[in-house]
Amino acid sequence: MTEPTIPEVPIDPDVPIDPDVPKPDVPKPDVPSVPDVPIIHDRRAEERGVPDRRRQTREPFVEFRNVSKSYGSKKVLKDATLTVYRGEVLVILGGSGSGKSVSLRHM
Repeated sequence: MTEPTIPEVPIDPDVPIDPDVPKPDVPKPDVPSVPDVPIIHDRRAEERGVPDRRRQTREPFVEFRNVSKSYGSKKVLKDATLTVYRGEVLVILGGSGSGKSVSLRHM
């Protein structure tokens, strides 16, 4: 004897299972209104009244060429060359013992 098959009925979450039972009211979360914020004009793309500094010739602020330094047989710097221009931001990054502090001392 075969088992009776139950027809598949799609379940709609908005329809209560028992029509005599009312669906509970789920309160909607209060969404705060967006306050009136003034729109700020972005001036980064506008032409400036001053000349662009990058168009002018740059002179080195700090410069060293082919600098070598060793402590006994340990070579810390070998033919290091560095040029830093006025207004330039520079990061010296390296592992332990790679010569970062020695380079700064030579400046």
